[in-house]
Amino acid sequence: MRLSKPAAALVVLVAQWRLAGAAEGPLRASGPSALTAASAVGAAAFTAPPEDPIARNAAAAAEKMRYGDALFRLEDLRGACKAYRETIDLLPSWWMPRLALVRCGRLEGAPLDELLEHAEFAVKARPELPLTHLQYGLLLEEAGKDRQATVEYLKALAEHPRLFDAHYRLGVVYERQGDVASARRHFETALDLQPGHVVARSRLAELAERDGDLAAARTHLELLVSRSRFRMQALARLIQFLERYGVTSEANTRRAEYERLYR
Repeated sequence: MRLSKPAAALVVLVAQWRLAGAAEGPLRASGPSALTAASAVGAAAFTAPPEDPIARNAAAAAEKMRYGDALFRLEDLRGACKAYRETIDLLPSWWMPRLALVRCGRLEGAPLDELLEHAEFAVKARPELPLTHLQYGLLLEEAGKDRQATVEYLKALAEHPRLFDAHYRLGVVYERQGDVASARRHFETALDLQPGHVVARSRLAELAERDGDLAAARTHLELLVSRSRFRMQALARLIQFLERYGVTSEANTRRAEYERLYR
């Protein structure tokens, strides 16, 4: 039986409600796959399209969203962004393709004003999800609005205190503003939550050296050598540090290690 337009609209709203609820778990997680996982869960809410045109339009949007996610996984950023824009055209009230476009568009170099508009829509639609605040904060930073970005990162942490990306970005903003104590605290928290976060450790090494805590700086640099995927670059940086402060014997030992790796 063909659904009336009001009934079909209700189907779409219920499906969106199911989508948002199902997606909440993945979006509370951290990491680059969180949004893709959530959109896959959400798109499943629209499978088996009903006969009504409105609900069928929602199903088409879900299918286009899945297509965009597949292209994104294949690193076809232009194609993925195009698919997400088409999803938004099909279902403008759906916040998830807007957030996906923000993620994709930042990598593809989409206009900042466009991405800010979509991020603001997503954060208003789902303010309880930390990833919406995180993505909005990243764009605000790019726009040079550090104070507003800080607010968004703090909102993300209010919902998910272990979101290490938000801690790291706060560290970057506070360091830029000259609040070294707050920067160090957030870098350390990011590192506690994600011990392999080599960029946070690198920032801590820089802050420690700047403050004259050479022992702490050296410890961080040595840990970077042992844990970084880019061991040669980390070694080169440690050698420069040791030479800068006259630790010649250790610098020579590390240089010999570097040369063995280079060969």
